[in-house]
Amino acid sequence: MNITNSLQAPSSRQATLSRIAQSQPGCVPYVNERWINVPERYAGWRLLEFLNTWNPSRGNDQWLAWLRAGNITYQGHSLEEHYHVKSGQQLLHTLPNTSEPAVASDLRLIYEDRELIIIDKPAPLPSHPSGRFNRNTLLYFVQLTYSNESLYLPHRLDANTSGLMILCRSKHSAQHVQAQFSTGKIQKSYFAKIIGQPCDDNFTCNTPIQRKPLACGARGVDPLGLPSETRFQVIRRSREGHCLVRANPKSGRTNQIRIHLWHMGFPIVGDPLYLPAKKIGFQQTLTIDSAPMLLHAAELQFQHPSSGDWMSFSCSRNWSDPS
Repeated sequence: MNITNSLQAPSSRQATLSRIAQSQPGCVPYVNERWINVPERYAGWRLLEFLNTWNPSRGNDQWLAWLRAGNITYQGHSLEEHYHVKSGQQLLHTLPNTSEPAVASDLRLIYEDRELIIIDKPAPLPSHPSGRFNRNTLLYFVQLTYSNESLYLPHRLDANTSGLMILCRSKHSAQHVQAQFSTGKIQKSYFAKIIGQPCDDNFTCNTPIQRKPLACGARGVDPLGLPSETRFQVIRRSREGHCLVRANPKSGRTNQIRIHLWHMGFPIVGDPLYLPAKKIGFQQTLTIDSAPMLLHAAELQFQHPSSGDWMSFSCSRNWSDPS
């Protein structure tokens, strides 16, 4: 059996999801508690040195301020900057009076069954807790909607990318779906509006991508980096110098489509990080008032984790409709 965009989710669930997302729970100040797990390779390091290496984006001054305010503790005791961490320790980072930026809230429930939930994610909206975002994330919104369950994300879209996402309702399902992503069995199609006009209607980029991000969170290209391949097809050309393309990534690297288009000289319209003229920006997540980044995950095809049936889903945004 092939299931294609068959909406089997109750309308009451969509109403609950919409209400939760529109309430923007992360915008209401709260005490944010985050666990920091110490990997084995950092055993014996001084705490401040470990924190700066583990998450350099926060900066030395910010980590030092949190330490001196007693915001980082172990088993209820505040830690000083010269404390030596141990492998496997779980440190608690407490952020009082946390308030997160507002995010897009137009989440659409496409499909659900006992194993899966398919969501059309708007942008900007982070997929999972990270950086400044904890409660204003897709996973938090959906978890509150399915309050009696533990949900799992077998894949992610970056905050500025809209489109189809799979959430799993069991570890078994998540492992099965994640394996399909890892092996390239899942077929994915994106639409992107780019700056510039490629010479050919069909072209491929297989430039390797850096293994580690730069300080701003961006990744560049590296001949010794991670093997990557994306196939592109021009759908529509405009007189304004823009082009609508379909992107089919054959590997799943972070920011892969964005990096490949940027590297070839065709950055995505509205991308705050991968800019024209092969420049790198410093903003990662757009604000809800910003012009959107025009990259949309439009199509997914994969095997159901229990039945083995092939499932096919599609959704489009006004700007990406190729008809």
